[in-house]
Amino acid sequence: MSATPPASTDGSLPPRDYIIMSRVLRVGLFSSVTFFVVFAVLFVAHNWNADPTTLIQNNPIGLYLSVGGLYRGLVTLQDSAYLTVGVLLMVATPVARVATGVIFFEHNHERGMTWVTLAVLSMLIVGLLYLGPAIR
Repeated sequence: MSATPPASTDGSLPPRDYIIMSRVLRVGLFSSVTFFVVFAVLFVAHNWNADPTTLIQNNPIGLYLSVGGLYRGLVTLQDSAYLTVGVLLMVATPVARVATGVIFFEHNHERGMTWVTLAVLSMLIVGLLYLGPAIR
């Protein structure tokens, strides 16, 4: 019996790999939407009389875009910190999906797709960590 799964004849991922990758997307989607909706409602409830223009100009999640700021906000139960977690989960979901693609393509010995997916993952990470903050 072979240690590697048989390659798919139609070029698709093996069913087990496909199921795991789709679960990564579902878990990320449902958790981010749950965090985002629950804490957006709480944020609006706590700031119901605030001027929307002022809220947007002050960027309610701006204080929580650093690890220390996010930690302090979560410990002190700030709505905006938990709203930030929802946004971060929303951004992390497709990145996690691409990372699982790298693993599964390499596991299935599809070198070309592994390299393409690694390039996409690299571009995502560079964009999120360097280009995004640079244009802020």
